[in-house]
Amino acid sequence: MTAKTATASSRDNVLSALREKPEGLTSAELNARFPRLGYDRMDDIIQALYDDGLVGLDTVSEPGRARWKA
Repeated sequence: MTAKTATASSRDNVLSALREKPEGLTSAELNARFPRLGYDRMDDIIQALYDDGLVGLDTVSEPGRARWKA
């Protein structure tokens, strides 16, 4: 598997995980679910998904806790 394929696969896995949870997932929950990615790589994936308009950040539903939603 090439690095590009691994990145696309990780991105798809993270997006699928977010789509499975309509209430969204926190960054900590995502990192717990995908520990092999590490915090920096997870941040890169989330930022790319956000930049592409595929995920959003919900800061209103639960004060004090931000959740990523697909």
